[in-house]
Amino acid sequence: MWDKAVDGAHGHLVRKTKPNGLTFLADRIAHLIVPKMDHLACFMGGALALGAYTDPKGMDSDRARRDLRTARALTYTCYQMYARTNTGISSEYVNFNARTETGIAPEFRDFDGEDDMQVPENAKFYILRPEAVEAFYYLNKLTGDPIYRSFRASKSTAKRNTVMDR
Repeated sequence: MWDKAVDGAHGHLVRKTKPNGLTFLADRIAHLIVPKMDHLACFMGGALALGAYTDPKGMDSDRARRDLRTARALTYTCYQMYARTNTGISSEYVNFNARTETGIAPEFRDFDGEDDMQVPENAKFYILRPEAVEAFYYLNKLTGDPIYRSFRASKSTAKRNTVMDR
């Protein structure tokens, strides 16, 4: 069941932004792609990494390598959802620039601007979701790559420490 679900996600939901190629999980309404990702979807970075490391075919299988590559890319996008804001705090969801892709829902075809993502007016709130930090943790523990430990040191942490030091 897991393998079919992940294969379906790769085939129908995993997308890349323009111009920088950030990886995201799109929403889908019927046959239309909705190029937005809720913060909640950031859990998939950790889930895909765990799936890759426990793949019955082993880490050298094409499937495990694909899933780990996607896990890393999604987790980086989730980090960018924080890093690209003035506050260093992610919004509840972001819209992505995928204008050149076919099958995009009409209301998302007129992406405003040239950046990869933007925070819509109705998503400018944050409800302390742990999914991105969980993905950072799992990827750090599984891969040993210290980059995921540095992801937690966001602008908001630096700003908070500056204020607390005064």
